[in-house]
Amino acid sequence: MPKLPFRLPRLSLRLRLSISITAIVALFTLTNITYQISSQNRNLRLDNLQKAVQGQLASVTTRQTLQNQQKEILVLDALKQSGQETLSQNEIDNGIANLQEIATQIRLLGAYAYADSLAAYNDLATSHAELDMLWQQFYTRYNSDQTPLASSIEQAYDNTIALLGEFESLEIQAAEKLTERLQQVSRFNDRVTLGIYLFTIALTVGLGYLLIRYTTQSLQNLNVGTVRIGRGDLDYHIPVKSDDEIGDLTIAFNAMSDKLRNAMAQVQQSKENADQANRAKTNFLANMSHELRTPLNAIIGYSEMIIEEYGEESKLDEQQVVDDLQHILSSGRHLLQLINDVLDLAKIESGNMSVLNETFDSVKIIKNLVTTMLPLAKKNNNK
Repeated sequence: MPKLPFRLPRLSLRLRLSISITAIVALFTLTNITYQISSQNRNLRLDNLQKAVQGQLASVTTRQTLQNQQKEILVLDALKQSGQETLSQNEIDNGIANLQEIATQIRLLGAYAYADSLAAYNDLATSHAELDMLWQQFYTRYNSDQTPLASSIEQAYDNTIALLGEFESLEIQAAEKLTERLQQVSRFNDRVTLGIYLFTIALTVGLGYLLIRYTTQSLQNLNVGTVRIGRGDLDYHIPVKSDDEIGDLTIAFNAMSDKLRNAMAQVQQSKENADQANRAKTNFLANMSHELRTPLNAIIGYSEMIIEEYGEESKLDEQQVVDDLQHILSSGRHLLQLINDVLDLAKIESGNMSVLNETFDSVKIIKNLVTTMLPLAKKNNNK
């Protein structure tokens, strides 16, 4: 594998979990945003539908009002032609008030106009202005002979009704077009929301599976290593397969295994040294027992010789007795020296012994050794 020109960041278990949680939260946030957008589009579609319904209702109401007003004009024109009726000022004012209400309804239709129907509304407003002027002239001049011709009013009315129908048709088309566009956007947002939601679920499951698998494998390797180390296989090293907390724990286990192996080796070495020291002590005690037995045998031997001579002769040789007692004294001192040497060895082990460099008489030591061994030799008939 080629070496990277830069070092990758350490993917610790905490970092893995943080990245996973952050990604999941980000996707859920994105899902919520797309859902909010879809809700807004849905609300816009409902508002557009409500606006279209209100516009249609206003158009129908306006059409009905125009028709009623035109019928009233035709009736009044017929009555005037027959010369049977005139209008009072109050009736004229009421008629003009009705015309103002119709003008207000026409202006309110502009609030429901879309971009595609705005030109048709302007034409409708212009045509209605002409019709309204003729209607007002009809009322104000009703009692005179200067009223507009019924044919002119009828033509302006028909033009206004036609433009109103065109406006209604364009309104319906614009509302349907806008609704369709909003539906497309809403469907797209719904698909995006569903896709993000499904992807979030898949990502959550995938990340969870990978984390569980990775953690399980790492813990299994760690468990195998701890079991082998627990059984005494201190030379086994757990393979380090990750640079994270579990990897650190694995390194710590391996270091603990090395320290435990070294400690066991030191304990084994100490045991061998202790066994060797015990064997040395055993050999020392055996040799020391032999060394202690030698002056004791000399003391016992000289004592037995004095007793035997005393039993055989009524009068002992004084010089011989003195010599034997001297030998007993020498052997006793030798025995005392051996005991002191044993005590000195104990001091050496405890670290309280100081060794001094002194001169000694080797001839005297050899003579004392001969004197110590002589009774044992005589007892065993050795010469």
